[in-house]
Amino acid sequence: MLTMLYLCDIIKPLTNRRDKRMNTRQNDILDLLAAQGEMTIKALAERLSVTEMTIHRDLDSLGKDGYLYKKRGAAVFIEKPDRGGGMYQNE
Repeated sequence: MLTMLYLCDIIKPLTNRRDKRMNTRQNDILDLLAAQGEMTIKALAERLSVTEMTIHRDLDSLGKDGYLYKKRGAAVFIEKPDRGGGMYQNE
């Protein structure tokens, strides 16, 4: 039991650090997509120096929140009225 508590104390700070980095990367993804409109997953991965799988995970999360939609091999930015853009697109 004492060992388990010790491991949890170590793992929690690492998780918090990862979350902060992920938020920054997701913001970077949104900035790139807002500027470009659409980008391939490969281009995003190269631009941000991460794997394509990491980009897929981030895009899945951002897609669930309504910021973008994924299509085969790419992501497309969704303009929303509440973000100062055009009409909400849903594809």
